[in-house]
Order: sequence, then structure tokens, then C-alpha cells
Amino acid sequence: MDEFLKYEDLQKQTIKRHLNTINKLDQYKINPLTKEETIITKLKQQTPITQQTLTKTILKIRSYNGLDNTLLNKYNKKIKDIYTYQLRMDKKSIDLPDINDVKKKIDELYYIDTKAFIINKLLITYAFRNRDLKLQVINNKNIIEPDKNYIIIMKTRLKILIQDYKTKDVYGIKSIINTDKDLYKAVVDYYEEFGDKFLLSSNNISRELSKIIVYGLNETELFRLLIHSSKNLQEAKKYGETRGTGLNTIEQHYTSI
Repeated sequence: MDEFLKYEDLQKQTIKRHLNTINKLDQYKINPLTKEETIITKLKQQTPITQQTLTKTILKIRSYNGLDNTLLNKYNKKIKDIYTYQLRMDKKSIDLPDINDVKKKIDELYYIDTKAFIINKLLITYAFRNRDLKLQVINNKNIIEPDKNYIIIMKTRLKILIQDYKTKDVYGIKSIINTDKDLYKAVVDYYEEFGDKFLLSSNNISRELSKIIVYGLNETELFRLLIHSSKNLQEAKKYGETRGTGLNTIEQHYTSI
């Protein structure tokens, strides 16, 4: 069942995850080569997160074997849309959600929506603005152009290069090394599926992000939440540095919810 792994240029982490999923398919008695209707019936017995994880590998196996995936692709999109919607719901009209709840929802996205996980993870880690997130995922630093933003896949870590953002004239180019293993795996998965593609392709980034950020927050609300939950001035300053916002601005505009 794992023959497809030999013919795809996959990272070791990705291969390991597929192998783990194949073991789960055996455990749940799901044969990926049987009828789509039968597979869907058995998938429905699992949680949405597990369904998403299983389906990714099932689709790979079926594609390798030349089988039709029409129904599975439709079902996969349905589960993804339903669960992503649930993740973004329950935003209170006045109070912002608890920071720990936000982080938990973001972690859950890892199994549901690779792009949404990457974007939310970047926001909660670096407090980026909308414009910062117009990032192209690449694995070759030689194709970097001026005034564009990149996530560069290195051997074991990521380099985030922000050359186009609101306060660049004040703070200069932002170059950040990220060693988070889950984020690295997600970016690698995204690159393997889409290649040198921008994370956000719409001309209306705000509208696109409104469908992606957990609890239906916008990036300004998320930044306010990060500042409000900071343990001390140094932590708030750290978010200000990666965002490109001074402490005076933070104190004037972001210290109250």
C-alpha cells in the first residue's frame, strides 16, 4: 500500500506521517482501494481531524493506483469547510477569546488545513500585518527578488524574509529564522503540493484572511490579544519588533481590549 512513497519526492517527515497513517487505516479497517462510498462510510466514524489526516493519504494511494477520487475530494472539502468554520466561530461580540483557546485552535488546524495553520501560526508567533503575509514559499534562495516576501525552506528550519511591509522604511528588512518543527512540516507539505506559490494570492488580503484566522479575528485583534496576554514589557516588545511597531504605538493603540 505504501508503494507510492517510492515514486514521490517527499521529505522524510512526510513519508513517516504517511506510514503512520497507513497503520491507522489498517487499524480502522479502511481499504483505500475499495469503493469511494465504502471509504466515506468508514471515515464518518472518525473525528473530523482524523478524517482529514486519513483522507490525505487515501487520496495519494488512490491517485498512484489510477483510481477515481471524485466523491472523496468532494467529501474531503465538505469536512474541511465544516470544521474550519467551527474553528472560526464562537467569537464574542465584546471580549476577545482567551489566548490559550486561540493557540489550541491553531494547533488543531495542523490536521485540517495546511495553509490556514501556516498563516495562523505566523500571526500568533510574529504578530505580522496583512501585507507581511503575502509570502512566497521557496526552497531556493537564489530566486529571491527585492521587495518581495518569502518563506525559504532550509535543511531543518525556515527562513522568513519580509522585504515589503508597512513600516519597512523605519525598521528595515525583517529576516527571521524559525525552528518550529510543526510549522516546518506544514510548509514542506505546502511546497510539495503547490510548489513556489504565494500563501495568499488574492488582491484583497483582508477578505482572504477573514476566512482563515481562527475565531473570525482580524490581524489587528490578534495583535491586541497578544499584547494583552504578554507577561511583561519585554514580551510585548518582541511582538512589536517582529511586527514593526514601536512601544509608543503599542501603548497608545493596543494595550486595551
